[in-house]
Amino acid sequence: MLKINQLKNQTPQKLPHQRPDGTLKLIIQSAKAEDIGNYRIEVINKVGKAVSSAPLKHAEEKKIEEPKQEKAGELPKFERELQPQTVKPGETAVFEAKLSQQSEAPKVQWYKDDKPINASNDMLIDTRTDGTLRLIIQRAQSDSAAVYRVEVINKAGKATSSAPLKYAEEKKIDGGKEENVEDVKPFFVQPLKTQAVKEGDTVILECRVNEDSHPEVQWYRDDIPIDTKPNILIEHRPDGTLKLTVRKVRSEDIGEYKCVAVNRAGKAQTEAPLKYAQMIDLKLPDDEEVSLIDEETAEEPQRLKVVQDKNTAATEGISNIHAEYVMITGVKRNNSI
Repeated sequence: MLKINQLKNQTPQKLPHQRPDGTLKLIIQSAKAEDIGNYRIEVINKVGKAVSSAPLKHAEEKKIEEPKQEKAGELPKFERELQPQTVKPGETAVFEAKLSQQSEAPKVQWYKDDKPINASNDMLIDTRTDGTLRLIIQRAQSDSAAVYRVEVINKAGKATSSAPLKYAEEKKIDGGKEENVEDVKPFFVQPLKTQAVKEGDTVILECRVNEDSHPEVQWYRDDIPIDTKPNILIEHRPDGTLKLTVRKVRSEDIGEYKCVAVNRAGKAQTEAPLKYAQMIDLKLPDDEEVSLIDEETAEEPQRLKVVQDKNTAATEGISNIHAEYVMITGVKRNNSI
């Protein structure tokens, strides 16, 4: 007859369940810390003894840490993109773009017709810490004409800007004399005018150039080239009218605007400021009387327009101009009216 002993750390325990096929089972329900230990079972008969033992361990839950993902950051973005260029033989062409400021310097690669450009004596690459990117092509030749592209890459993605370089060959007529294809110098038939706006308004800066000069036109604000953006529209009409529309004017749109027209024969420019028109409270002394209507000039009333920019305040008397931005307080009524 078999004798069975169940022990835990050498301490006798309740006998395990025994099945007819000889299987012995020890079932511990709702295990606790005190159930941890080394379990041993002994089976004895007249011939001898058999022993089997095994530990019961506490299985702690381990948190599996997910690999940390680096923040990708923002996609690179151009504040100013590349502009088309035209050069004559031997001249220098400069492609320039500017990136918005980012915490990490991106990788920059220039291409000529989709072929990577390596810096050389004729191809200078200038990358500045303020985000300015320049490709300087020296001593341009006919094979310099191509589409140039700059590609900027960071962990979040990439941005590209491209523009063509055109090669203007000198044409010659009989006798070896150079033919001046563009012999009419550009000049402005209608110059830009000073404009005053409220924040959020739309403003149109307009001028007109002699179209027979066939000029290339570039707009500037505070000497920085302006490109078409979601809130900026640039128009060049067949009659030479040039328009720059700025929608939803913000403080950064205020400044000195300039339109430059250039061809091989010469260059012309016109400029004018865009200012803020702000509401100003005009308070008059208590003892000063003001007549709101001048009986002698009732048909042609003089009205007041007040213009104030960031640095100066100016007051102008303008005929027949409705002063939307003027508020007059402290006025006594003239009994003679």
